[in-house]
Amino acid sequence: MPVLKLVMSRWMLTLPILLVLAAAVACGDEATPTSPPPTSTPQPTATSPAATSTPEPTVPAVMVDGEYGGSVPLYNSAYAAHFDLHLGPSLHSTRGGRAAFNGLVHYNFEDAREVLCDLCADWILSDDGLTYTFNINPAATWQNGTPVTAGDVKFSLDRMVAEGEIRPRAGAIRAYYESSRVIDDSAVEVTTSFPAAAFLKFLALDYMVIVSEAHTTSGLDVDLPENVMGSGAFRLVDAVNGESWAFEKNENYWKPGLPFLDRVDVLVINGRSNQVASLLTGQTLSAIAAPSSVDASTRDSAIEESGGKLRPSEALVGPIAAFVNHLNPPFDDANVRKAVNLAINRQEFRDGVYQGVMWPGSYFGPGVANGEAQVSQWEGYRVNSDGSKVQEDLDTARALLESSGYGPDNPLQFSIMVRTVSIYPTAAVFLEEQFEAIAPWVEVEIEEVESVAGIKRQASGEFQLSYRIIATLTDDPDGVFLPIYLPGGSENPLGYEDPRVVDIFERQKRELDPATRLELLREADDILRQGESQWFQVGWGPSFGVASVKLKNVGLWPNQYGEYLRPIDMLAELEHVWLDPDAPLYDPNNPPYPAP
Repeated sequence: MPVLKLVMSRWMLTLPILLVLAAAVACGDEATPTSPPPTSTPQPTATSPAATSTPEPTVPAVMVDGEYGGSVPLYNSAYAAHFDLHLGPSLHSTRGGRAAFNGLVHYNFEDAREVLCDLCADWILSDDGLTYTFNINPAATWQNGTPVTAGDVKFSLDRMVAEGEIRPRAGAIRAYYESSRVIDDSAVEVTTSFPAAAFLKFLALDYMVIVSEAHTTSGLDVDLPENVMGSGAFRLVDAVNGESWAFEKNENYWKPGLPFLDRVDVLVINGRSNQVASLLTGQTLSAIAAPSSVDASTRDSAIEESGGKLRPSEALVGPIAAFVNHLNPPFDDANVRKAVNLAINRQEFRDGVYQGVMWPGSYFGPGVANGEAQVSQWEGYRVNSDGSKVQEDLDTARALLESSGYGPDNPLQFSIMVRTVSIYPTAAVFLEEQFEAIAPWVEVEIEEVESVAGIKRQASGEFQLSYRIIATLTDDPDGVFLPIYLPGGSENPLGYEDPRVVDIFERQKRELDPATRLELLREADDILRQGESQWFQVGWGPSFGVASVKLKNVGLWPNQYGEYLRPIDMLAELEHVWLDPDAPLYDPNNPPYPAP
């Protein structure tokens, strides 16, 4: 069977992020383990732009033997909160409608470190790094048959940043986006506030889909599943509130040869044991996107119990932290915050809570600003050879509390509010013991609450200290600054603000020299590690999962990209997923995957 190629535009972005202004026309390998089945449909070719100092980069996606068709059952941990993705506050809220839409750009399913064209055919970046000219793929159509236009792109981008509108995640591009100008129906000019390659990484996320202006302004409630109409590979059908939804293949999809599946049914399955049971019995084949069904201790046993029908999935997704209500006692006192931060034993957390699979690292990701060697010497991060806490840090913590008037006659008392999900309750026990190790007069209680109620209380400030694992939006440091350390961020609902950190953010986000940006990030690290903020970093955590060996292009396998920080709010469009009924069983001693 002949090998055919899909040619798409590419922009390689690395961490630390660089503004790339170089020509690149790439040729792909003959095959990769993640490649989808072949198609005899004629393939589009990239149109070269006019002569420019910022030419169009391209990358092929190779098609090899496989099979079309099939109906695939997947699970999600919750029913989609929104089907209008611009309103989505979390990854679960993107899973309901993402497969019905396209972005202007998206992440490459073969290498999730790359951003490619989706609705665009190519883009040109101006010499000053401020303006992108996107040429819209002339084949792109909405599911009602009308063309996707540059006007739809401008409308969508303006909608994402609309003043006074709730845009919990799509609004992240506000930090970069200036305006759009329609050149004609097939081209749009997008101007950023400053040269920022991170802009494309945010624009490629699942929240930042392009919507039809005519459909969105028609008076229909586009947040209802029955009113979803995108340009994507699948049509949303059969949504049952709280229980399930389904996608059927868009037979008129404008990308030749895609999608590969006929239907995807998504079941709402709560609880890790129930999710694993659904995988072992074949009720489902995977989570819809990010791994979420097991932890480190149960992943191998689930694979073994399946007899090799399941394979591992893993991604380094974001920071693990204790965080506090800095507006109310006792954590309105900076000395108390510093003391609690000093008392956390990160090594004990890694070994006891995460069974060795937790990365220490700077506040912006493992090795981004400071490596493990530097971090291990910070106050609050130091341990003895046996893993016990360095006594000097506990003594400093005790002295800080005593300077604020705490002691035997005035004990420090507070509670840890923890949601009853994942390993959160276990983590709370570790925190309780570590905090109480400061002094006999530190008294901590654990309050377990249902997950949704806990999220609401965190947002409203009805807690003293809590525990959190979050997924960063992008692997760029801005993906940490924006949600955690800036007022209005999704992980900073009570508005903690350190003017020094805000100033560093503003300077580093515009900085194009990687060495200068690195120094700014290290400066921010030095401030944040003191424990004065609302966020006490514990480490960087993975998300584990298992998936059927038959399902291709879902989830990353362990060490695919080393310790690459993979945003999990991506790649839920499903157009690249395919089913291999003859896939070999998984052998942990001989995994059929390439080396990292």
